[in-house]
Amino acid sequence: MLVESEIIALISLIAGYDNRFSNDACTRAAWGFAARDARWDFGAACAAIRLYYSRPLRPDETLPRIAPGHLTHLIRAVRPGGHGPPPAAVILADRGPGSSAEHRRRVRTYLNERLDSRRVSRRRAPKKVATP
Repeated sequence: MLVESEIIALISLIAGYDNRFSNDACTRAAWGFAARDARWDFGAACAAIRLYYSRPLRPDETLPRIAPGHLTHLIRAVRPGGHGPPPAAVILADRGPGSSAEHRRRVRTYLNERLDSRRVSRRRAPKKVATP
């Protein structure tokens, strides 16, 4: 997760490449939201900015104004595994260790007891015998 100072550094780096880019509070807030939502790493984001602005252009071509989606795309493109979501290990690490086997056993026992106490006995109707 990027902190405010890293967001300011990223925006300053972008402004160094592109004089159309503004480094104001609104821009910092918007890029901060995007960075946190997409879970950018500071080093990977800096590398993506350099990659975005360093690609060769034809003489008649200009780069579009950079957007957070450009960085997310480039960060994911160089990540092992390609363009997909973050690796499962990253997502699971954010969720914590999970519940213990003992806790899961207690919950299952509790739920089974509750379900058993609410079960309604159903008598089966006698089977009809076909008469000739």
